[in-house]
Amino acid sequence: MKRKKLEPLISLNFNPMKCFIFIPFLFISFLGLSQVMEQEIIIGEDSSNNIFDNSKVEKKATFSGGEKLLFKFYKENSRIEITSLKKPLNSVYFNLFINEQGNVYDFQIIKYFKEEHKKEVCRLIRVMPKWMPAEHNGKKVKVSVLDYITFK
Repeated sequence: MKRKKLEPLISLNFNPMKCFIFIPFLFISFLGLSQVMEQEIIIGEDSSNNIFDNSKVEKKATFSGGEKLLFKFYKENSRIEITSLKKPLNSVYFNLFINEQGNVYDFQIIKYFKEEHKKEVCRLIRVMPKWMPAEHNGKKVKVSVLDYITFK
């Protein structure tokens, strides 16, 4: 019985010119796919449903008493010890959503490494007091505030 000669589906003839074209094309493709998209919140005339980025409004939402009192609130109310040093492996990053009255009405955990730290941040946010609301174009608006807590 004669065996059939197997032929490759793709020719493997090496052509250096194809490499000079293919490699830059491949690199540019990966470079384009790796770009980080920044989500921008559009500021419209009707601000009743819009959530603004706290860093882009005229008057930012602030914790009553400022950042020092916010850190003090975290430290005094946390069941896990908190540090002022920024250690990426022990930090929980989150967004707070603050309404026109200064209440935290929602939050989003962005990054965490330990489940117990995430749960503690969720608990702290739920008992957090009012903030001074943000203002834009003379009106109080809803905002998103990025924050983090670092545990020891």
